Amino acid sequence: MNLTYKYSKFNDPKIEKSLLLLDKETNENDQNLFNNDFHDSDCINIYLRQIGRISLLCPEEKEKIFEILILASTNPSEIDKKEIYQAKMRLFEANLRLVVKIAMKYKNLGLSFLDLIQEGNIGLMKATEKFNPEKGYKFTTYATWWIQQS
Repeated sequence: MNLTYKYSKFNDPKIEKSLLLLDKETNENDQNLFNNDFHDSDCINIYLRQIGRISLLCPEEKEKIFEILILASTNPSEIDKKEIYQAKMRLFEANLRLVVKIAMKYKNLGLSFLDLIQEGNIGLMKATEKFNPEKGYKFTTYATWWIQQS
């Protein structure tokens, strides 16, 4: 096996051999980096597992959250801001699956699925902030509009 480095200016075979080994290691490392990159499907699977662990709202929990939101809009001084934040966060987390469901409809329209989910989550955040249960709409109906707009 002839070990000569193409562009070597060295006449020493040890240096040429070292350059070849270094070149080979660099190519292998580049290949390993490429193979070890996370693919979209891996990230999606991880995300779906995470949101799958979050329980959906039971009717009693939903009613309590809506009471907190109504009280916060009518008499904000009567309720702690931390409690309002926790109620909105619980409402947001419980509806993350809705974002994935809506994102599935727009999957093949140019954006990656992860981007659709991310944009949908932003819409869900807006819906959670602006939702007023006193108007009589279901939260999922209201949130669907915001998710689709984002």
